[in-house]
Amino acid sequence: MDKRTPIKTIVNSKNFAIMRKVRHAVVHTLCCADEAFTMPLSAEQTQKLFRSLERNGWYWRDDTIYAPNETMWLCRDEPWVGDIVDFYERMCGRRSRIHNNRDNWDAKPAVADVDSLVAVLESLQPN
Repeated sequence: MDKRTPIKTIVNSKNFAIMRKVRHAVVHTLCCADEAFTMPLSAEQTQKLFRSLERNGWYWRDDTIYAPNETMWLCRDEPWVGDIVDFYERMCGRRSRIHNNRDNWDAKPAVADVDSLVAVLESLQPN
């Protein structure tokens, strides 16, 4: 059985509360099984992240913060599973993929949003 099947079913049913619980359980299992376990963002890092994003035009709707062009969003209770370095590296990878594929579609909004997030994450990197 494909381990992603339950999450796909839940997403299709639009039952986000259950999806978050299942996602947390799956991520917890994967993280704990990995010997190179990384700590999630601390409360202080999360607050700095949200404040910096707000200063860069991100805005709140319910418990989700949205990029100015709404091509990206983060949940208030769990913006990222992993540490700030992992978050930064993954978003740099996303930025590279968007830049490499931007000839195929109107990528300006996505490029602007991911650049905004990467700049914030870069400013939050440990020395």
